[in-house]
Amino acid sequence: MNYREAFRAFKRLYPDGTFTTNDRIDRGARRLAWGYFTDDLCKGGHITPEQFATWSHPYPSDNR
Repeated sequence: MNYREAFRAFKRLYPDGTFTTNDRIDRGARRLAWGYFTDDLCKGGHITPEQFATWSHPYPSDNR
């Protein structure tokens, strides 16, 4: 699985609005969910440990 495929799967699992309350995005919760999601992919053998260690969060505007 590549990064783009993983991001698409993440978006299917957590559609837009999943981490939104009162029109505010809970960026911490979304980052945490991405971490758990990629960890599960790695443990399931869908991505390599190197991919898990090097893939950044898919929402660059959240990295503040």
